[in-house]
Amino acid sequence: MILGLSHVHTDFSHDGDIGLQQLSEIAIRYGVSFVLLSEHADQGMNNEIFTKLTEASNYWSSDNLKIIPGLEFVTDEGFHILGFGVNRFFVASDFKSTVDTIRLYGGFSVLAHPVQYAFEHNPVLDCVDAVEVQNSLYDGVIAPRWKAYKLYNSIKKNNRSCSIVAGPDLHKKQD
Repeated sequence: MILGLSHVHTDFSHDGDIGLQQLSEIAIRYGVSFVLLSEHADQGMNNEIFTKLTEASNYWSSDNLKIIPGLEFVTDEGFHILGFGVNRFFVASDFKSTVDTIRLYGGFSVLAHPVQYAFEHNPVLDCVDAVEVQNSLYDGVIAPRWKAYKLYNSIKKNNRSCSIVAGPDLHKKQD
């Protein structure tokens, strides 16, 4: 089994307090093979900081742990999209354009914490690569919310390649 963490914020985000060195040490201790970062793109992030994030992610990655840089975008419609693996910084716009740009820059798009959107299906969401059906910060840690899974299923009807993701939405050491 491969164990990984998705939707992780570090001190590269304005509200994160865990550094990549400490994150990598903890991840290796618990047998985590990969970490998908999702630093806030809308509050203080820029090209220079994203370049430093990418360099630090590469530095703290090893044969046992891959740290993959990524960003959390807020679209014009107010949706949050995680762009895991993007290779450059950009500013979000509307939902579809943001998803398209994530793909253009080598990334994988995830609709984050759908509880914020009352789990309502909106056709604009159908282009996303995955839905975060469980977010520990919003949903707890026991199981995905049924409504999040239902939203995923409604997107999947129009986008057969859509996947599911679960993550801690880690910001602080104690999370």
